Amino acid sequence: MEINKRLGFTLIELIIVMAFTTIIVVSSYGIIGFNSKSKSELELTAREVVSVLRNAQDRSISQEDSSQWGVHFENPISENGYYLLYKGTSTIFFSKKNLRPSVEFSDPFIGGNKDVEFSFMTGMPTSTINIVLNLKNNPLASTTIMINSNGQIQYK
Repeated sequence: MEINKRLGFTLIELIIVMAFTTIIVVSSYGIIGFNSKSKSELELTAREVVSVLRNAQDRSISQEDSSQWGVHFENPISENGYYLLYKGTSTIFFSKKNLRPSVEFSDPFIGGNKDVEFSFMTGMPTSTINIVLNLKNNPLASTTIMINSNGQIQYK
């Protein structure tokens, strides 16, 4: 009696393994791509907010329109958050910028707001303030924008 030993794989087995591998690679690429896009939107939003804060600070230092300048952050209950560049103590609003749909404030809290005012000529903030942004689909992915008492504006 002779036993015929089979070595190797059949073509069908190889095709099935390749199909499963392709499905796994494509689905993981989609997940990684989505998370990467969301995180880049969070980073871009943080940069835009910092830019507006520095703009307000520069305008206060240069005494533009003989006014102090600031940024108002609003986190309404019924809509997406936004921030406004304003001048003066009577808050004359210059520009409004909505947060991206995938990004939200976690500080100020829902229904809350914050103002960052820069002193006339010195550009120093009236107080130390943090603004926290996070992704709506992943609250653990967040960025904190810090305005310290020395006038430094940074985010991490």
